[in-house]
Formats: sequence, structure tokens, C-alpha cells
Amino acid sequence: MTRDTTRPERRWLGLALVCVAACSREKPSALAAPAGSPEFMALHQRLSVAAEAAPRDARARAELALACEANGHWLEAAAHYRAARELDANEPLWALHAAICAEEAGQLETARTDLEAAAARFAAHAPIQQRLGVALLDSGEFAQARALFEKLASLRPELAEAWTGLAEAALAGGEAAAALAAADRALALDPHYALPHFLRARCLSELGREAEAALERRRAPRAQRRLLGDEWSSRAGEHALGFEARFSRGVGLLEQGEARPAAELFAQLARERPREVRVLGNLAMAQAMSGDLGAALACCDAALALEPDSAALHGARARVLLGSNRGEEALAAARRAAELEPRNAQQFALLASIASACDRRDEAREAWTRALQLDSGNAEFRAQLERLEQR
Repeated sequence: MTRDTTRPERRWLGLALVCVAACSREKPSALAAPAGSPEFMALHQRLSVAAEAAPRDARARAELALACEANGHWLEAAAHYRAARELDANEPLWALHAAICAEEAGQLETARTDLEAAAARFAAHAPIQQRLGVALLDSGEFAQARALFEKLASLRPELAEAWTGLAEAALAGGEAAAALAAADRALALDPHYALPHFLRARCLSELGREAEAALERRRAPRAQRRLLGDEWSSRAGEHALGFEARFSRGVGLLEQGEARPAAELFAQLARERPREVRVLGNLAMAQAMSGDLGAALACCDAALALEPDSAALHGARARVLLGSNRGEEALAAARRAAELEPRNAQQFALLASIASACDRRDEAREAWTRALQLDSGNAEFRAQLERLEQR
């Protein structure tokens, strides 16, 4: 998979369940003939011929881009989307996916520039606006992010993602009461979305309502941002060929919060390769996000039987157990994850979160302190430790 798993903070708020995705593929040069499965090579050849036969047809070029995107050839996909954008500047999807693929290829400055230009041109396009808002949050531009999400929530008040972004931006800017109101709006629209619960717990804690915060933390000790999909992304599965491309597609579905389709896809991959730990780990993640905690726990256990010293899997198991109100078992699993990766700050952050949810303040304080020692620049860890000290 070519998704860059070394940059998880750009996709996750804290720790989600687990993304066991250690697989790589060389990124091709833009417009070069890419390596890939025979099926993908045949598809690429067919779509290339069609694009060359209609050089002024933006959709033909975008179709080729989609095939490259679906199979993880990010640089070529970005180049084709830019070509489609030049041919049809009024189509927001080409601009959006050019930015997405540039980001996936590691061209972060280019992606940000493309996204800002797209947001300025397509002010009412919710997926573009949300992605720019997330980029602003991740770069610490909280006031700008809040203004953007306020506008998006006004334009599209039916989107839980808009109110969630507003809650996150307001909380990051120190406005816990405003953030709580936005999180409540998000949950009124989608009570099963974990991130507003996570944000609500932090807001309540900031406001001194610790008993209520503890209940929310049990619902979502950590949570994943859910990116809005679009009609073009929904077609990616048509072009995802071969095991690795479908695996990458499954991860993409999880990133968009499409848990049930992701679970179906990972279940299919697990039938093909029942001993593939990364597939089982992501299947457990998708099942847990879908609310099927029993199946998720069984999947974690199956994966751990194959790889008993996987910290990521023990961490995933801890989260599933906590969601099942099995706090002591969750705490034991989180301790094991931290023991296996004693230099991984995120494992201690997980342990701290679960210890807090189980009202183990001393252990939570110790774990947050250790996480900060390992990652001294992490503002989230520092804020969590300060909140704990103030209780």
C-alpha cells in the first residue's frame, strides 16, 4: 500500500483503533508506465488509449487518473487529475482529487496549494472545504479552521462532519462551551459518530463536568476523523485490482468513515488470505467502527494468535474491550501494548486514555508523563496531562 503510514497524525485525532498497514509499493514517476498487476496494466493501457484518442475530454483523463488513484499510483494520478482540471476548470472533483493524490504522494506543499485554490473556487463544495479545514487544524491554524467550519456548517447544516470540525476548531482555540454546543449538534445528526463523543468528553472535562466527561470517554476514548466522500471516490472500487489495491481501498474506506463497506472488503480479503495479520487487524477496526464489537474482538484474538507480540493488535484489542465495558481487561491489553513498544509515545497515550476512562488517575498521570517524555512537543499529550492534574 502506498498510503504513508509514517504520517498518521494527518489522518487521526489521537489513536483510532488500529491500522495494521505495513506494505509498500514504489511510487511511479508522473505519466510513466506504472508497475502493477497484469489486470491493472491492461486497465491502464485501455484507459490510456481512450484518453489519447480524446485529448480534449477531461473525463477520459480523469478516468485514467481514477484507475491510478485506486491502485496507489499517486504521482501519476495527480498529474492526470491536473490535466483534467486544465481541460475542465469548472469540475470540482478533478481539483479535489489532484490535491488528495499529491498529499498521498508526500507532496504536502503542492497538495495544500491545490486545496486552497480549489476551496476558493468551489466555496460550496463540502468535501473540499472539509479537507482544507482539516489541513488548517493539523497545521495549528485554529482561528482560520473555525471560520471555515462555521461557514460550512451554515451552508450544510445537515452534515455532522461540519459541526464536528467546528467543535474541534473551537476546542483547540480554547472555547470549550462553543465546542460542546457544536459537538452536541453533530451528535444530534449522527449519534454513532465517535469523534463528537471524544470531543464532548474533552469539553465537559474543560468545563469541570468530570462525571459526564467520564461517561463520554467510555464511549470514545479515542476517535477518527471522518472525511466526506464524493461521487468520484465512490467509484474507486471499480478500478481497484489485485490484493494490494483492494487492501488500500479498504483503508481508504475506513478513512472516510465507511465502516461497513470496509468490513465487507476486508472480510473478503481475509477469506483469500486468512493468515494475513494486517487484514485481520483492519477487519477488526472496521467491525468495531460498525458496532460489531464481538466480531471485532474475535478478529483481534485471531490476529494475535498469529502475531502474539504485535503492540498494534494489543492496542486494538484494548479499545474494543473498553467499548464493550470490560475496562480491566482493556487496561491489561493497553499495558501489554506499551510493554511491547516502550519507545512508542502513542502506546502510552492509549494506556493513559484507558486508565482515565477506568478512573485510574495515578496510572493515567504516569502514562501521560511517559508519553510526553517520548514526544515532548506533542501539545495534545501536554493538554491531557494538565487537565488530569487540575481535577
